[in-house]
Amino acid sequence: MPPKRAGSRNSTNKISSGVGAKKRKVIKTKGRKAKGDVSDSSASNSEKEIETVKDYEDAVQKRILTSTTNRYEDFLEQDHLALAASFMMPSLSQPDGSHTSTPSSENRVFSLGTFCLYSIVKNFHHLAADVTTAGRQQQQQRVFRRRIQHMPFYLSHKLFKYFKHVRPELLSSRVWTTLFFPANPSDNDHDVDHTMTELDLEGLIASQVTDSVIRSHIIHNLNLGPQLERINLSHLNGLSDKALAQLVASCTKLARLSLKGCTNVGDMTLANLPGETLLELNISFVSGPTSKGIQQMIRRCRDLVVLKMAGLMNLRDSLLLDLSSELNQKSLGSVDNTRTPLHQLQNLKVSSTKLGDRGLKVLLGFCGKTLRRLDISGTNVTRTVNISQYCVWADEKSKAKGVDPPMSKTMLEKVNLTRLKIATPQDLVAFFKALPPQCLHTLLMGYLTVGQVPLRDELVHSLCPFLDPATMPSKDDAIDSDDSDIQSSGKFDAPNPFSPEAFMPVRPISNHPRFRHLHTLSFFGNPQIGQSKRVNHSLRLLLKQVAPTLRRLELGYTRITSDVLMSLLPFEPLILHEADDVIAEDNMNVNMVLEELGLDETPLGSEAWAVLSQLRRLNRLSLANTRMEQEAVERVIQACTQITSLDLTSCRAIPIRKRRSLLQDVRQGRTKTDSDDDW
Repeated sequence: MPPKRAGSRNSTNKISSGVGAKKRKVIKTKGRKAKGDVSDSSASNSEKEIETVKDYEDAVQKRILTSTTNRYEDFLEQDHLALAASFMMPSLSQPDGSHTSTPSSENRVFSLGTFCLYSIVKNFHHLAADVTTAGRQQQQQRVFRRRIQHMPFYLSHKLFKYFKHVRPELLSSRVWTTLFFPANPSDNDHDVDHTMTELDLEGLIASQVTDSVIRSHIIHNLNLGPQLERINLSHLNGLSDKALAQLVASCTKLARLSLKGCTNVGDMTLANLPGETLLELNISFVSGPTSKGIQQMIRRCRDLVVLKMAGLMNLRDSLLLDLSSELNQKSLGSVDNTRTPLHQLQNLKVSSTKLGDRGLKVLLGFCGKTLRRLDISGTNVTRTVNISQYCVWADEKSKAKGVDPPMSKTMLEKVNLTRLKIATPQDLVAFFKALPPQCLHTLLMGYLTVGQVPLRDELVHSLCPFLDPATMPSKDDAIDSDDSDIQSSGKFDAPNPFSPEAFMPVRPISNHPRFRHLHTLSFFGNPQIGQSKRVNHSLRLLLKQVAPTLRRLELGYTRITSDVLMSLLPFEPLILHEADDVIAEDNMNVNMVLEELGLDETPLGSEAWAVLSQLRRLNRLSLANTRMEQEAVERVIQACTQITSLDLTSCRAIPIRKRRSLLQDVRQGRTKTDSDDDW
């Protein structure tokens, strides 16, 4: 168990080096003796001369170890260290782009580079104090700044990223421009290409990124425009439309641009976008663009692959209908498909706009056969059947073979229908019926209203046949098809991750090239589902069907009970109240797939621990405002060793002072059975 927090912190060591070959490098160790420290005080205040490389390496190692001595005593510092480690190490991702679950921070081994970057950030306010400080300390600060500027590009980039997301208040406009974007970069390593192709300032405080900084430093002094390929200025609402227009106009190779939350973005910025090279554009939650500016952007940027326009208040049906009419007049007699706007769009996000059925038809008419991800949450769309009309089509090969009805194909992978008011239940059923089986990997249906009433168990049950993983493409069809990206219908025997072979070691979900598995499902905010008591009906049947592949499940604000959660396990042999001891010892009746589970505002009680403790791969569990008791939650934490995020907000059966620290206390071996003094 990590040691308890000491009454005072360890001493702070500083390393300084003189300038010149003949000057000796000295390390001064200053500090006060901690409580209980029996070391010699003269040793702590001594100066050690550095004359050899070995002396310097020993000094650096001592500095690193001293800076991180208490990292296990303060979990906040350890979280920062883990974040730094995530920037230093390459991310582990699945073939579908989702990240794998990381081990708990207690078992993570940090690299030397992570320790160095963490030490710099932790002592930054001492090392990079204002240059007006007089004397020798001023010289040390200048040396420190010079070392940061001469740091290898890949290290300085990661250090800057860590600063932005953890301590952005330390980076004034002068500091981040001079340290991480110097006007005269280091030329020590001529073999490495230091060309900067990405400008990512997201995370900085808006007041630290001004128009003058963009114009004078980024555009003129550094002249980064011609070499930038990716720009991320999200949530920097202090930048004006004119400054942003000048920046994007200077970027002739720009392929990815994110201006999410830059409220001043307007028609001037959209008019200067490099339409020939731009592939990804995010202008969500900006208030400046008018209908004419949005039309011009769509005409100009024809080759976009990703377009996110969430929260654009001027995105209406009339705008898109006028654009469609104009294009139809110009394209009379033309067969050039490349002149069609958004003809290769794969990701479209228009959530929280005033888009309706007619406008959605226009957009899907441009990109329906290439679209993979569609987010229409919070819009005025009422007919989901329009999606299947433009995004699903009949397979020509099956037609030629005389298959009746012909097999259907689509590129859709993710659909977000949250907060829609669908006209009729028949419309929703027709949409899922038209989709090829198991084409989706993400389905979000939170706060869904169908026929002017909330989503109910009966309608969920009617959707179960279309979400059944047992209905897969046949092997013959998979071999015969030429396009591995397009989803087709048929049958295929899905792998069973609940089999004994799947437990040791844990195998990743099979990624067959002809179909995808549903791994993310959300029914958040549907208070009418989960009430059915019938076996193999509604949510019970659906969870049983998708459990073998489901990794993220959101059931907050529903009426789900522990009996329904039992469907996530491969076997249901016993009644919950009689199965506590048996289930706890049954290592075969576990789910090794589910990683995230949300159960906020559900009527779950302490009896749910028997099911939750069998979800052994969970790393995020949300139980806000449930009736779970402390002892039951402790059992879940002890059984699910990979949990790193636990939300117990408003759980009245758990003491307030334990709701935030319970996960940490159980990890340290402190449970409810311990004495009150330990708590």
